[in-house]
Amino acid sequence: MQKLDGFIHDHGGQVESTEDNLVVVRLKCDSKEVRKGDRITNMLMRIDIKEVQFDCGTLGRTSYQNRTLFEVIVLPHRARDRREGSLRNQSVQLLISFQAYLAAEAIDQDLRSKIIMPR
Repeated sequence: MQKLDGFIHDHGGQVESTEDNLVVVRLKCDSKEVRKGDRITNMLMRIDIKEVQFDCGTLGRTSYQNRTLFEVIVLPHRARDRREGSLRNQSVQLLISFQAYLAAEAIDQDLRSKIIMPR
């Protein structure tokens, strides 16, 4: 959670709400994160945090580890923002930064098949 707090602080963010395992953060996109000519937009990041088991076994062996799964959605702060290209670029940059801060790995289909969700 310290890494998440650092990400929020370094991006000029503010926690909008928390509910169970869902955190909604408002972030200010830095001018370094946008292309020249794009307008800077405040973004909302919805972070759903789940504890899961991960099958990291190899060669027919089963070995489970507890891991934290972050499901992240990035949206413009104002729903009426329609600058799609600019928003997409800013969203991608925020996701890349989030992934770097948490030393996280994007989930592909192979990894998804190894995740065991709690009941």
